[in-house]
Amino acid sequence: MKKPALDPILLILGAIAYFGYLVTVVFVMKSRYEFGIYLFTPLFLYTLFRTLNARIKRASLLLSLYLALPFFTSVWLTLSGAAPVWEVTGVLPIAVLFSFSLKSEKSSSPLFTSLLTPLYGVFFALALFLPLVNFISNRDIVKALQLMLAIYSPALVLTAVVVFLRFVIETASLNIVLNNFRLFIHGAKIERIIFDSADFLSLAQVNLSGIITAEGVSRDLFLKKVNLLNKEFAAADENNDLMKRDAKFSRKMADGTELTIGTLYLLIKKEKYRTDGLALPPDLTAKSYVAMAENDRIIGYYVIDRFDKTANQTMLDLLRDKYGVTAAIVGSGSANFPAVPVAGTLAELSPRHGDLFITQAPPADCPYISVGWGASKDENADIHLTEPYLINIMKLVIILSTIRPRLYRSVAVASAPFILPLFLSIFKLQVPQLNAVAVLLMMLLTMTQAFRSVKPE
Repeated sequence: MKKPALDPILLILGAIAYFGYLVTVVFVMKSRYEFGIYLFTPLFLYTLFRTLNARIKRASLLLSLYLALPFFTSVWLTLSGAAPVWEVTGVLPIAVLFSFSLKSEKSSSPLFTSLLTPLYGVFFALALFLPLVNFISNRDIVKALQLMLAIYSPALVLTAVVVFLRFVIETASLNIVLNNFRLFIHGAKIERIIFDSADFLSLAQVNLSGIITAEGVSRDLFLKKVNLLNKEFAAADENNDLMKRDAKFSRKMADGTELTIGTLYLLIKKEKYRTDGLALPPDLTAKSYVAMAENDRIIGYYVIDRFDKTANQTMLDLLRDKYGVTAAIVGSGSANFPAVPVAGTLAELSPRHGDLFITQAPPADCPYISVGWGASKDENADIHLTEPYLINIMKLVIILSTIRPRLYRSVAVASAPFILPLFLSIFKLQVPQLNAVAVLLMMLLTMTQAFRSVKPE
């Protein structure tokens, strides 16, 4: 992903300038607060230019207003000789530059997400109403504007970036590759899953659910011997399918022992290997058990769960009933999924932003979120599934259902420290050091809240 060179450079310089301003001017000198105009004006002008240049209609305008209001207010206070509250406003362009540093060739900044739209309304209402009350009470425009800046929480943008980073980490844990940020920008919500055929739903899933070892054989030793035999198998000419009951693979190792791998059923029932100190399942055929033997004794086995493709219907029902996510198939349907509606063409379904279109041939440009799957990664897809299982789509839906409540809760909690300057305004006090402490506490709360667990919507 190619990024504009200025974004990361200005981000680093901006962070150095801001924290240098806090330490030197706010906490050490405790004077010359107007010096912030020289440090932060270039950052504000650049971020405003980048934001407006994105041309994402409402999102660009709202973010530009969010940046411009405190910047021009601080400039006016600086030129008027009053305390300009740069200790709060100076951090705003840094958070925005951080988001632009994450920008991909095909995506805008995550701060252009529609998730922030309702928050802007509440934020501007509070940021303007409380200073208005202060002005009506004291008839002092300078004090009112200083109060507005002192409670102007940067948590709105900083939290959005941190929540986005958590979203990226969680999707990566599902082996889901995000080629761009469109899913997050369009509200991080899935309303419908569209399959370009029933092929994806016809895939069975295999999961390793456990490892059982014999007495005296540690898990690490078992895995070490499995890895040794796997290397021999990879270099062998034989084409053994170890998941078949009539296949096994054996090799004599350098230490003189013979290692054998095959299904538990085969090694016990047909090959008559010993099972001393090994806990056996009641039914050797109930699941897939892949065993490893050393000489004539089985030293352990894998427990492998196979989910039949018909289990996908249960997951589709769960997605519909619990998360409100419906499904549809384009083309011919499947007898295994009679309840899933079928459309002749994609156009008949009128796809939109809230739709997830799962296909092996993602289109280059589309209004919906395209999900590619298969061996080769298609750059046209917004998302690529390296493990094409419906359960991974369901896990993605669960993750998405936590983003909105996490974002809103984190913004509210992280903004709590700005109650302190609001309280001091009652006594007509404006203390830059306490404003700076509120910002630092906000940063700490943003990190802790954004990475806390939260219940899905």
